[in-house]
Amino acid sequence: MTREVLLVTKPFGPPWRDSSKNLARDLAVSGRRYRYRVLAPRGSPLPEGPIEVERIYRDLGSYQPALAQNLRVLARLVGPSQGEALYHFFHAPNPRTAKAAHQALRFQRRKRPVLHTACSLPSALTPLQESCFADRTLVLSAHTEGLMMRAGVPGVVRVDPCVPCPRKPEHSEREAARQALQLKDAPVVLFAGDLEMGRGAPVFVAAMPLIARQVPEAQYVLACRAKTAHSRMAEEELKALVRGCGLMDRTRFMGETDRMAELLLVADVQALPARSLEKKMDYPLVLLEGFARMLPAVVGDAPTLLEMAELPGSPCVSARSDAPDEVAARIVALLRDDHRRREMGRAARKLAETRFNPTEFATRCEALYDELLARR
Repeated sequence: MTREVLLVTKPFGPPWRDSSKNLARDLAVSGRRYRYRVLAPRGSPLPEGPIEVERIYRDLGSYQPALAQNLRVLARLVGPSQGEALYHFFHAPNPRTAKAAHQALRFQRRKRPVLHTACSLPSALTPLQESCFADRTLVLSAHTEGLMMRAGVPGVVRVDPCVPCPRKPEHSEREAARQALQLKDAPVVLFAGDLEMGRGAPVFVAAMPLIARQVPEAQYVLACRAKTAHSRMAEEELKALVRGCGLMDRTRFMGETDRMAELLLVADVQALPARSLEKKMDYPLVLLEGFARMLPAVVGDAPTLLEMAELPGSPCVSARSDAPDEVAARIVALLRDDHRRREMGRAARKLAETRFNPTEFATRCEALYDELLARR
């Protein structure tokens, strides 16, 4: 009989823009030796595959899970089992969630192994040891592995994150996407990071006029999800800066968009000059999605971004996050060198197909399940 795993995430379903849901989805679709059970909203469509669904949520909710959503999860954990052999949590480490999950799991009649994938790093002030509660804590980068081990978190295991690879894009598809997005036949630089956290957006906007001096035809797209109440104010401040340097006619602010796949397809360079990645996946999901579409990147000096730039055959180049001139120089160098950009695009696709492959991620997770269940 195939054993079953309960995946504990935010409400499971589209839009697929959140690393915690996406990693769980790719595991459930790519896993071969276990069956997966997910906690989803009513009426939400799900990916194809042998996935068991419990519709415990009223809706998808917002970026930050509401108290009612968290209470529904806790009630499910305390309530009768549906036959799952173990639990696999996907969320950023935080003491409140760790304490609540630990308490809920104590009330179960039969103890089950627990894994926790730390999908993103919390703030530097978060106590990591108090934020981790599982038999195994899966981390997604060498940097986070080091932080967890120095903090005394037991059972830390590093795994690479994953991203599905669509088929390789044709030139005609790129042109069709460019026309659909009403972009000109000129280089496109994409920023798809946070408006506030990480300070990447102001650095990118400061680099834009420096890029324009050398590549005046370049176009700029900012596709950023509003994560907090202050995000709209941050966006207006960025727009004012763009207007001040006379580039508003070559810039698109798209906010949260369901056209990210098209944007990654038409962009020539993706920029993420962040100095920190708080509340983002260690290797940001949008960079990995760009890799799958043969898109090179210019990244900042956040520790895990530097780690990405140092991967063998990396399609990333790094720049100091406090130096817009350096960011601009890296972007201009790629825009001017078609051969290098194509070579980096091929390297990006290769990394997505091999190192960041969903099947490999599922294989690693299922091996950990085997190990934990063998001890019971």
